[in-house]
Amino acid sequence: MISTLVEEERSRFRSESKIADTATVFFLAPGNTEAEVKWSLSILNKGIEKFFQRDEIKNLDKQNFVAVVSIPEHGATTNAIESLINQTKFGCRVVTVKTDNDKWSAMAGSDIGLAVNGEIVSECAAAQLPTVVLDNTPFLQAYFTQLYNSFNVDINIAINGEAYQELLNGANNPTKISEELYTHFADP
Repeated sequence: MISTLVEEERSRFRSESKIADTATVFFLAPGNTEAEVKWSLSILNKGIEKFFQRDEIKNLDKQNFVAVVSIPEHGATTNAIESLINQTKFGCRVVTVKTDNDKWSAMAGSDIGLAVNGEIVSECAAAQLPTVVLDNTPFLQAYFTQLYNSFNVDINIAINGEAYQELLNGANNPTKISEELYTHFADP
């Protein structure tokens, strides 16, 4: 039942946003605070740039790619976050969404998500969106998390396994993001 609803919402979102059914759509959730957004947008932007520089991708039409960026609807930092997003050049068309309904619709209309760890990961799971999770943990916490094969994402903790790829401090870099995007693009 959920798959049917997601497909219906996917069609609606893409139609309203004038996104072709054949386009590859990245859903970006760069965080809720200005600091999170500054940190993640830089990495996401460079990761998408590296993705477009890959030999397998560079001859494809960038018009067939869209980055949908979720901006928090409320809060003192909303305007600052929107300004940061407008200054970022992803190398493809960018669509922003602000309301919860538009965000959920965009998740349904996207092919892969890149999200800063938080409640958004559960929302992506509900929308059945494959998602790579960025986590700006302190180095020592990232080290011990990886050393003991544990997780930071709530869903991964709950199932005691990796349902969603986690990129912790050190692994959350543009090269790794490019690899994750290409892996999903090559075999969705």
